[in-house]
Amino acid sequence: MKGLSIQPVEVHGALIAQVTGAPGAIQDANAISQMLAQLAKGQFTRVLAARELIDEGRFDLRTGFVTQLARQLGDYQIRLAVYGNIKLVESLALKAYLQAAGLAGSARFCSSREEALRWLARP
Repeated sequence: MKGLSIQPVEVHGALIAQVTGAPGAIQDANAISQMLAQLAKGQFTRVLAARELIDEGRFDLRTGFVTQLARQLGDYQIRLAVYGNIKLVESLALKAYLQAAGLAGSARFCSSREEALRWLARP
């Protein structure tokens, strides 16, 4: 995972993989695929990432990134919480897509790291 690192964080007994790196380090569906495969090998089922890690253009539904993300999260049975500036994600089209793709239980966009950790720590 070029440009990314994983640090385990424990919250209320839940082991969470915190992914860190340079802003925009996740630029395409291939990068997210590699990251999720690596996390699954490490037995992580809960992942925390700052919104800044993901290139903002990836959230355009035409890129296929969100579709790939939905499929990968389901394949690996991983829950992902993304925190930070989520104004783009608040668009009605993206919210509707996340619901339709079944990502509501697998992915959450939160305004703070603490909120994201609380959601990931839930059973």
